[in-house]
Amino acid sequence: EASRHPLDLGAAGHAILASEPPRPGEDPRVSAARASGYAQTFGEVEPGMHGLAVPLDAGICGVPACLNLITVRREQAEAAVTVLQQAARALEAALA
Repeated sequence: EASRHPLDLGAAGHAILASEPPRPGEDPRVSAARASGYAQTFGEVEPGMHGLAVPLDAGICGVPACLNLITVRREQAEAAVTVLQQAARALEAALA
C-alpha cells in the first residue's frame, strides 16, 4: 500500500531534497544528507520506525529520487548505510 507525506519529514524526504542543488534556508538535515550521502531518522513518519535513505543523482535519474529503507531495528538501519549507497551508485551507473 502506498502512502505520501511531506518532503520535510522522514529520511526519504530529506534524501530527495538532498538530490537537488542546495537552497537558501534549507533544513540542516537536508544539507547533512547531501554532505554525508545519506539521511537517517527515527519516528518522523511512522512511530517507532527507523528510516535510512540515500539520494540518487537527479541529473542521471532525470528526477529527484532516493533509495529508502524503513525498519524497526536501529542496528539494521545503521548497518545498511554502505550497502544502500553501493546500490544507489550501481543504479545510477545502470541509468547513465
